[in-house]
Amino acid sequence: MLCLSLYSCFCLAQNLSLDDLVLLRKKSLQEVTDVLISKNWQFSHSAKADSSELYSRVVFAYDKSYDSAVGWLSYSFSSDFGTEILYQFQNANNYKQLKDKLLSYKMKAVDTRIQNGAVTIEYVGSTTAVIISMISNEEDRNPKYTVVVMDKKIYDLNKLLHQVTSERDIIDSK
Repeated sequence: MLCLSLYSCFCLAQNLSLDDLVLLRKKSLQEVTDVLISKNWQFSHSAKADSSELYSRVVFAYDKSYDSAVGWLSYSFSSDFGTEILYQFQNANNYKQLKDKLLSYKMKAVDTRIQNGAVTIEYVGSTTAVIISMISNEEDRNPKYTVVVMDKKIYDLNKLLHQVTSERDIIDSK
């Protein structure tokens, strides 16, 4: 019974819900660190924004060994562009729960694509955008799931920049 209880706590600490991710995106770095440390996540590494990067980034890992982990969470922040949360994991049940929660938020799927071996779906709500991806390769039998949560204004800006770049590429190719 004790083993089952410990296993349940272990799994729940690693699995972050969509509600958790949305709340973490709105917290300061110190608050995010406190929440994740209390759930047995550990600091992995960080990078300060430079001239080529828009965001500073702090990465946390769950059950890390060398360069692999059961879960990764990247907290990216910028005074100009707000905060973005990227969460990567391998638990299919957690993916299903996150996707079900997206639907309960009544977010609209605005784009679906297959690119570089990944299936990516973009969802947009009134204030938040969520991008979910699934990827698997021949070497790793377990698919990896990624969820990115960002402010809708940043999502719209990224889409606009991508559209302008694509149009410029088309013009340059003529």
